[in-house]
Amino acid sequence: MNSSQSHSFIPILRAAARWGCSIADIAGWAATERLPIVMGICPVCCGPEPVAGVVEVATADILSLFLQETTENAGAYLKRIRRIGQDRDWLTITDPAEGVFVCLRDLAIQGHAAARFEAEEGLVMVRAGGALRYDWEKMAYGLFARTARDGAPASQSELVRWALDWFADQGEVPDESTARRRLTPLWRELQGQG
Repeated sequence: MNSSQSHSFIPILRAAARWGCSIADIAGWAATERLPIVMGICPVCCGPEPVAGVVEVATADILSLFLQETTENAGAYLKRIRRIGQDRDWLTITDPAEGVFVCLRDLAIQGHAAARFEAEEGLVMVRAGGALRYDWEKMAYGLFARTARDGAPASQSELVRWALDWFADQGEVPDESTARRRLTPLWRELQGQG
């Protein structure tokens, strides 16, 4: 089983780390309807009709959220949604009038959609034995936690050292050039160059 299939939802930031891409790349794929992005919402009105639960978001409407230099507390108002598997037409949120406030941490990709997209795009290289040698996804969690605790690294080299230190604590360390290649998109995001 693909590890994407074992998760019901994959947060956007985790998907970017996993695929070695920027969140702007994910937004672009979603805005062109190649990859649906979802979130859970409390009841809102779309005209006379209430809508709640897990919905697809109109990523093109909140594209600026993915392009901002800092993503920590950034947000945008979402005005269009679509029911999962029921509608192909976008519904406009009429109440609340401003829409729903969204942060990146609110957004996810459904596991089955991520698995389909990975297969179509060849985004995840699985080794012949079926398991990845290094757990890049779990390492990304470690980096996010360290960044929250210690602040952002001062350089890309420091970010790579943090990753290599995390792997050393787990017992097996990838080579530095592989870590640098995998972390370049994250470093660009931290610098606002995503």
